[in-house]
Amino acid sequence: MTRLLFSLVLIWGGWGGWPVAVPTPTATVSAAGCHVRGALQDSTCTPGAYNPDVTQATIGTTICVSGWTSTVRSVPVRERMAVFAEYAIAYPPPSSAYEIDHLVSLELGGANALANLWPEAASPVPGFHQKDVLESAAKRAVCSGRITLDYARHAIITNWVGFYDWLVLGTAPRPGRSGARVRMMGAIAGWGDCAISPAVAASTGSPGKGSQSGRGGSSVSQGIVITAGTAFIP
Repeated sequence: MTRLLFSLVLIWGGWGGWPVAVPTPTATVSAAGCHVRGALQDSTCTPGAYNPDVTQATIGTTICVSGWTSTVRSVPVRERMAVFAEYAIAYPPPSSAYEIDHLVSLELGGANALANLWPEAASPVPGFHQKDVLESAAKRAVCSGRITLDYARHAIITNWVGFYDWLVLGTAPRPGRSGARVRMMGAIAGWGDCAISPAVAASTGSPGKGSQSGRGGSSVSQGIVITAGTAFIP
């Protein structure tokens, strides 16, 4: 898998602003191979990706408008095949066994990018049926002002099962906050990640600077991507 390595400078104007990337590409190679972690995605292969048109300021004209997601949903067959191939699952899979899932759902402004798609199984439970319920509940919570868009996105990326247990079942405490890892779709064809230490995130309340490496070769729109594992929850 060809990857692009480039430096990244993040300029963050509070939680209402977005990072700006200044890439300097070079090439390297890494091995492929993605594996689910129980009910969770492989956070390296599927870190999640955002539609840059959807922000907290625009939810009233995007995700909170009935039927809006149908205007942006687009996962062609070739991309579906690439998702299954990345996770070494034969295509087509058994009927009803898997769903091509947007990790950050379209209802939360997720992107139709390979970095945001994974083959989610129906079983064992919780599976994609339960995550579908969570996605609808999270959208309602965001649109009602109960939680912020950033909170919902970060929680679903970090551990959607824990988020489901809290928001839908009410059997777990509200997900908290920790250090942040940020991926960003660059202006060039590729994406990368920037690790921000918990100390920086805690002291500034926002990401700072870091080095970025990216995976190119996918024809996807620009967007912002947050890795799973840790998330900065406002």
